Amino acid sequence: MTTTRKVKTQLKVADVPRFRKMYDAKQKFVCAICEDPFGHTTSQLDHCHVSGDVRATLCRSCNRLEGSIRILMRRQVPSLHLSKQNEAKFYYNLGKYLHHHSKNPSGIIHPSFDLRTGKQKPVKKVTKRVIKRKAKL
Repeated sequence: MTTTRKVKTQLKVADVPRFRKMYDAKQKFVCAICEDPFGHTTSQLDHCHVSGDVRATLCRSCNRLEGSIRILMRRQVPSLHLSKQNEAKFYYNLGKYLHHHSKNPSGIIHPSFDLRTGKQKPVKKVTKRVIKRKAKL
């Protein structure tokens, strides 16, 4: 039994605008993540920085956020963490988790959330001076 291997085609820089327009039309001119219309902003031809595979067109904000999240995970997460082993599964699980909890099934509000303002309370920074002062007490 022979397996057929899909041949990959590498785009030339000059081809990017044409492919971006093609993907925009295929996506009905909306960002593949936030679903906002591209309107007056130019879409970004998103690609995997590991394999080079072109994925879709994104708005500039989503493209930047997606890259920033990846950089943050590389720097701050242990190497055996799911986000480094299977990035797509991590994002999928994160999406399911956030969707499930968007309706607050527990019915409990965290104490760091201010119910009067409807916002997270500011985080108090602990400085070295505060730590020294507490140590003296």
